[in-house]
Amino acid sequence: MESIRYHPLVSNDDEGTERVPLFYTEDRQTVSERHDLYLEEAVPHYYRLCAKYPHTEDVAAKYRVRCPLCGRTMKTISRPTDHHRLSLYCCSECSGKEQ
Repeated sequence: MESIRYHPLVSNDDEGTERVPLFYTEDRQTVSERHDLYLEEAVPHYYRLCAKYPHTEDVAAKYRVRCPLCGRTMKTISRPTDHHRLSLYCCSECSGKEQ
């Protein structure tokens, strides 16, 4: 991958905790202005959850984020770095596969 991909997220349930990615773009500014949550993919198959508005760690931990490739719920593999750059996610199915 030569550039960073940004995947806007939309809610997929009534509580707003299930998040599904849309098609990616390489335009961070547009995604961050128009979407409250999005995934940043700087390393293939590893996704940083980013928030437009500050999130506490407890609120961020409630999100169930779907994989942009296969649609399965991804696992968190790190804690948030701050209130806008939240947990790092990976898909146990797709992270080991070469796409």
